[in-house]
Amino acid sequence: MRRFLPLLILSLLAVIAVSNFSFSQAISTAAVTSTYRGDIDENGKVDIFDLVSLVKALGGEPLTDRQRQIADVNTSGNGKVDVSDLQALLKLLRGAELERIYWGRPTLVLIPGGTFRMGSTADSDEQPIHTVTVSAFEMARTEVTQAQYETMTGTNPSYYTGDNSRPVEMVSWGEAATFCNKLSEAEGLESCYDLSTWECDFSKNGFRLPTEAEWEYACHAGTTTKYYTGDKESDFAKAGWYASNSNRTTHAVGGKETNSFGLYDMHGNVEEWCNDWKDSYSSENATDPQGPNPCSSRVTRGGSWGDSAVFCRSASRRSKSTSCVGELTGFRVVRSVLSTGLQ
Repeated sequence: MRRFLPLLILSLLAVIAVSNFSFSQAISTAAVTSTYRGDIDENGKVDIFDLVSLVKALGGEPLTDRQRQIADVNTSGNGKVDVSDLQALLKLLRGAELERIYWGRPTLVLIPGGTFRMGSTADSDEQPIHTVTVSAFEMARTEVTQAQYETMTGTNPSYYTGDNSRPVEMVSWGEAATFCNKLSEAEGLESCYDLSTWECDFSKNGFRLPTEAEWEYACHAGTTTKYYTGDKESDFAKAGWYASNSNRTTHAVGGKETNSFGLYDMHGNVEEWCNDWKDSYSSENATDPQGPNPCSSRVTRGGSWGDSAVFCRSASRRSKSTSCVGELTGFRVVRSVLSTGLQ
């Protein structure tokens, strides 16, 4: 094992750095077997001592609590670890990367500007399909977590608690907009929302909710399929938590495959508030549309842990009253890239 440690460490660090792929996608059993082939026996086992050596090589002494977790990844109790259990090892290592996502300011991804066809023929509410051009903006890589929300507001309204890396839910549209302002203030940025009128000032450099067009453009990430992972429900299951795989609950953010922009959970887990009021689409081409005039409800996108796959498609659109709260609904934040450059 000693002769393979340098290669192993470099492989692990490279995987941790490549954030545009999920760990289940990036680390196949074949890849792990190739790395460990000098120490895997005919039954696909590796000695637990080798994992302890790896931990020490990565972090040195004394071992941190996280490193002890890594060393204890063995689940068989016989001193051997299945090759597949190395996925658990990498997931624990990935925790260091995700601590900032869970607890600190949302990690933003730059979404390049572009043009796409918005809508679909699957539902009359998604028609007419029309051409939309979206300017570059930044979007949170994950839905806002319970930890992030509590850090800004001092409260955690979520129904599904016990793991602060789950997305926050039971949040109204107004509470989501208020969170955006609080986060902007904490970062020394301009607030986008007038809390007396709920109008959004898109010229400000702070955080806000995405427009419906921004959301769908970011979800597709250049794809034209139903889901950013393909057209079949089995494709979708790789990307999102929904009624058939969620066990009727939310899950920690970042547990499924990202799209090509590096965004997690755009399909399922919790549906996400958008800035727009909900109304019928226009057939006109549009550039950076900010939605219709005030109506009766605001748009939600992405579907949730409680929905069937059809409601989690990239083009699927729903809406709720701004005062509505529920365990299906959360949000993620965005920032405009202003003409003078991101401030």
